[in-house]
Amino acid sequence: MGKIKIYLTIVSVITLVCILFSINSCKKSVYTTATPSCNDGIQNQNETGIDCGGVCSSFAATVNGNNFAGWMAQSNGNPGFVLITANTSTTNISATYNDNISILFQLANITTTGTYTLASSTSTNRYGQYTTGAYTTQIIYRTDSIHIGTVTFTKVDMNKRVLSGTFNFTATQYSPIGTGTVSITNGSFTDICW
Repeated sequence: MGKIKIYLTIVSVITLVCILFSINSCKKSVYTTATPSCNDGIQNQNETGIDCGGVCSSFAATVNGNNFAGWMAQSNGNPGFVLITANTSTTNISATYNDNISILFQLANITTTGTYTLASSTSTNRYGQYTTGAYTTQIIYRTDSIHIGTVTFTKVDMNKRVLSGTFNFTATQYSPIGTGTVSITNGSFTDICW
């Protein structure tokens, strides 16, 4: 009689385990898909890099007191976008608001955060430029030794190839040569990738 009790106990335990296992395996698996974001570590949405470019980037500037909204940040060089080219000697950031307005600044050897002066293009290889007008009637304004500005890089990630920062400058009419000036203030760029 003792052996039968042990046998029935073992069979009961095995049956109970099988029932629990089968109930558990019938549950539906629920998979959730994370909403794409600018800090999910994945190149998705319309990002041009991992969590940078496209919807994850921004570029803004005020020109002679007029706030221009709608700059788009992407490193493909198309009108309405920001183009960044970088190598060991030069970093160029060029943003186009529309076919008739663009801002460019060129800097040499940017590898860390910091503030850099925009002045004469011939003496420092660091300058700011504002261009307005259609291609055949463009007016180009550039910084020089009197009309200067700054770019402050708050984020320089050479591994992920991402830049963020602020800028402002005053530029004088460079081409065609003239006496006009332009003031660029409240400039900012966030998570621009190259």
